[in-house]
Amino acid sequence: GLIEITTATAGSTGTSGHISVATGSAGVGHSGGIDITSGNAQGGAAGSIALQVGTSDTGNGGDIVVAAGTASGASDNGGQVSVTAGKAIGTNGIGGSFVLNAGEGTTGTGGLVTIQSGKGAATSSGAITISTAIAGTSGISGSISLLSGTSAIGDTGEISIQTGEAS
Repeated sequence: GLIEITTATAGSTGTSGHISVATGSAGVGHSGGIDITSGNAQGGAAGSIALQVGTSDTGNGGDIVVAAGTASGASDNGGQVSVTAGKAIGTNGIGGSFVLNAGEGTTGTGGLVTIQSGKGAATSSGAITISTAIAGTSGISGSISLLSGTSAIGDTGEISIQTGEAS
């Protein structure tokens, strides 16, 4: 069956409604979780989950923010954000791809991709590891490529690797 939760369309000068899904706070103990899942499929494809912001003709496009929780206990860790592509278990299947693209600028510059480790306010910052997985018994491990794009006019972009300054 279909479950659809929508707000009414705004008038010519109004704002459309807001949808909030939240669990309650817990004074002592754990707060509840929120699960968004599509069902398993036999004989067909499993359903997709899409998070998408609508377009805007005046003003910036809306954001999608995914943030893990803060931990305030002395030895507690902040929450983890984990995104994993699908596993292929068929004979000739290929695992799902993980694609991270910044937005296109039709007449301006395209968006940035920034990957930055966490700051340690009183200690070390976090590490960044880029690696390919080990190969199976009859294959080779994957490649790592760093490429700058082509340019129709002028220089292409730089690739720069450097360490920070020590004080």
